[in-house]
Amino acid sequence: MICRGCGIWEENQRLRAEVERLRGEKAQLEVENGKLRRRLALYEKIQAPLPKKRRRAPARRSGLRFPGRPAGRRGSTRPRPTPEKIVAPEWDECERCGAPLPQPEVVEHHVVEEISNPAPKVVIDYLEFRGECPSCGAKLSRVHPDCPPSGRFGKNVYVQATLHKFLDRLPLEKGASALGRAGLGLSAPTQLELLWRTAKWLRPEYELILSRIRNSRVVHTDQTGIKVDGANFWIWTFVTDSEILFAIRRRKSQKVLEEILGREWSGVMVCDGARSHHTFARKSGAKIQRCWAHLLKEARNLAGKDEEAEALSRGLQGVFDRLRKALEKKPPPAERARLLRNARRVLRHWMSNSYKKAAVRKF
Repeated sequence: MICRGCGIWEENQRLRAEVERLRGEKAQLEVENGKLRRRLALYEKIQAPLPKKRRRAPARRSGLRFPGRPAGRRGSTRPRPTPEKIVAPEWDECERCGAPLPQPEVVEHHVVEEISNPAPKVVIDYLEFRGECPSCGAKLSRVHPDCPPSGRFGKNVYVQATLHKFLDRLPLEKGASALGRAGLGLSAPTQLELLWRTAKWLRPEYELILSRIRNSRVVHTDQTGIKVDGANFWIWTFVTDSEILFAIRRRKSQKVLEEILGREWSGVMVCDGARSHHTFARKSGAKIQRCWAHLLKEARNLAGKDEEAEALSRGLQGVFDRLRKALEKKPPPAERARLLRNARRVLRHWMSNSYKKAAVRKF
């Protein structure tokens, strides 16, 4: 127990008074700090620097080259079409005196290509006949083949909506506006519904193309980036002699090849030689044939870095040029087989050479 007269009690009272004084000073400083912060924020807002102007990159100088195609290149003038309609002006009387005019002395032709204004919509009532066969009693239903399976819009509306979205890359609002010029009052959600219906109706045809791709012995494939709602996706292309299939997926791995071609597909895959292609080939047993465009480009790039690859690059280019020139004449199968044997012999020659540089040997 501490008595009031002892030194400990007095020290305790002195410290209590000091704490109360410091608390008061702290509260006063917090008030002043708030005022100063508000004044400083106002000052910084007024004195905020203006955004810097983006510096434009200097324009590239083209030197002495004249703009346009290189000299000596064959022109591509638009051919003059055959007129389908002839429109003649009025030639009855003189504009000056009103006298009747004889036949014109000179007739010149101004052939132009014109398009018509958007055709107005046509409301069609497709009849559906139902009845019973008097011979066998079968219940029958017939409708015109141009009638869509469901909905209030014709097949051409579905076709145009699909082309606007995926070929012209128009947003849904602009696609609906384009159809509105033909007299169709569509909203963006309505056009989206048209796209969903089109995909549903064409799904069986898509599956048929997919089965033909899988049964093909040679498939050309490639992929490139594409944006879907701002996200990065990949659009894959699979091409045969008679079929073309597109698939948009998030990934670029061999999983897409396994999904489209099948895990046991063992044909020839013509591609750029990406890692996903090699991984798929090792697992499925498929063969890889390098795309000529990528192969020649890589050979030229390698020749630009290493002199040892210059002869190899010229040799590959020579094989390609000879094959392309010969195939332009559409030779018979026997001649094609001979061209294949000769090309393989030349390629084996270049592959059997002893190259010193590791990059050339790897290529």
